[in-house]
Amino acid sequence: MNLTRVSLPLIIDQNAAFSKIMLARYIDKTPVNLSAYTAKMQFRESTKSTVVILELNTSDGSIVLGADGSIVLFKGVTIIKALAAPMDLIYDLLLIPNGNTQAVARLIQGTAFVDPGVTQQ
Repeated sequence: MNLTRVSLPLIIDQNAAFSKIMLARYIDKTPVNLSAYTAKMQFRESTKSTVVILELNTSDGSIVLGADGSIVLFKGVTIIKALAAPMDLIYDLLLIPNGNTQAVARLIQGTAFVDPGVTQQ
């Protein structure tokens, strides 16, 4: 897969479920069929940190990949409320074609901010 890596800042609202939908497209705007891929996404405080603050992946359903190029991210409010806030993080999302760990592609990367919000549940 020859895709351009995208840098995308994210905001994670501490008192709400984390939900994002992204679309992977080729340069000619046609969708990338992601149905044969798995994905893993980790949030850490720095690239050198060994502590994973938050992880999403296709094996637990927190990332769903579609034939239409859709990448759906979701983590429930219970997990998100447990995050310390405010907090600055970095992340990336890896695509693994058919379990082939030798052909991994880093599709999305960026910064994330855990926003403590105001209204409590």
